[in-house]
Amino acid sequence: MWEEISSCKKAVYIISIICISVLFVAINSTTTSILANRLDFYDSAVFQIIGKCWADGLVPYKDLFDIKGPIILLINALGYGLFGSKIGVMILQIIFLFASLFTVFHFLKKSLSPIKSLIGVVVTCLTLGITYSSGNTVEEYSLPFLLLSFFFMYEWIEHLSEDSSHIPQRAFWYGFTFGFAFLTRLSNAIPLCTGVAMILLYLVYKKKWKNILGNAVYFMAGVLILIVPTIAYFYMKDALVEWWNCTFLFGFSYYGDNAHKASVILSNALISNVSLLALLGYSLFHFISKRRKNNLFIFLFWFSVLCASAYWIFTSRGYNHYSTIFLPFIVISISPLLSFDRWPKILAFIVIFLFVFRFSFRYTNSEIHKVRYGSETINAQYERLICEIPSEERSSVMIYNGEVTPYLYCGINPCCPYFYLQDENASISSLYKKHMIESFESCYVKWIIVTGEAKEINKILADNYKLLKSNDHELYLYKLNK
Repeated sequence: MWEEISSCKKAVYIISIICISVLFVAINSTTTSILANRLDFYDSAVFQIIGKCWADGLVPYKDLFDIKGPIILLINALGYGLFGSKIGVMILQIIFLFASLFTVFHFLKKSLSPIKSLIGVVVTCLTLGITYSSGNTVEEYSLPFLLLSFFFMYEWIEHLSEDSSHIPQRAFWYGFTFGFAFLTRLSNAIPLCTGVAMILLYLVYKKKWKNILGNAVYFMAGVLILIVPTIAYFYMKDALVEWWNCTFLFGFSYYGDNAHKASVILSNALISNVSLLALLGYSLFHFISKRRKNNLFIFLFWFSVLCASAYWIFTSRGYNHYSTIFLPFIVISISPLLSFDRWPKILAFIVIFLFVFRFSFRYTNSEIHKVRYGSETINAQYERLICEIPSEERSSVMIYNGEVTPYLYCGINPCCPYFYLQDENASISSLYKKHMIESFESCYVKWIIVTGEAKEINKILADNYKLLKSNDHELYLYKLNK
């Protein structure tokens, strides 16, 4: 089908995917888009701050704390380093999204017409919009790798009746994807690792020992091609221990703490389940179908991936954007529907449902944003206090327990490594608490803006600072005693 159309029409489809990618990021990524001037997603602001500082010569983890892996920080550093602003991050987002959507299109067009494949891309975008969380998340950058990995697995399963071996070169891609997850958020590899484990079990059952060895070699090569240069970089920067402490020791403590479980996971359950329910339906279809002798294994494969994914999302903190990694399940699940003769009616229903669901969710988020910040944005409240600080002293300003977006809005770089959610993070890890307090004791920050109570550094404030100004929003400006 694809081979039969002209080069001009092929270009039209590719340009359409580019336009969809640009529009999607411009509309939905409110933390980086040139159409939006709001940074209400905390993680994106942190990534941009560290990325900007990395581009300016600082070293992540050693000079600035975060629990995410270095790749998300590197992407933001490249954006700011190449373009000097968040526009650079937006451009990289568009490139990654285009790679994801083109992968979806390429997968669908193998069995469907180009127009149906393009509609599948639209459905994919609408589903992605539900869990996008204002953009610039580790999950969206992982998508191209996860999509291609699961499409490789899908194709392997579909051809099991012909040959039970698995192509070793594709295991390299699984390893590369695992390495990418290892360097962003390791939990993003849970569905992938479940699929790899099912492939391994099947090959063991078939006694394909040489094939197993070949796949293992390629898998490890894919992992190491990313991890080895990263280890070398942080070793040369004398930041290997800090990287380990931040992303692994503190990271495991953070993800093991389920303080937000009841309030967050339950509120996001339906949103998370859109992709998982689609995969459940796809799995059950193969369980009850008698058309192929391998249907039982197909069911077991996808049902295992489903169970591992559901377990992760309901035992983690369950934030909405975590579910973005399940997007491949939607594509795999809707591909049979697109081949039906009555696909226009079925697809119209799916598109309308996702469209209404997506934008009702977006409206709800907007209302929450209004309630949280009121008529005046939080950044304006911080800006009033920062205006009290002499311009020559703004290189020595820290925000304690508050929003991080004022760092970006006011052009301030944190002068201590521990620059956000200090008390909350200290309650999770005693190691973090120790290092954070030592940092504030030794940095001699001239100005500290505190939100609410500064529990962990209350003594430092009492002994070394004086309260200069406060406002009705529980923001307090402290100045170092001379």
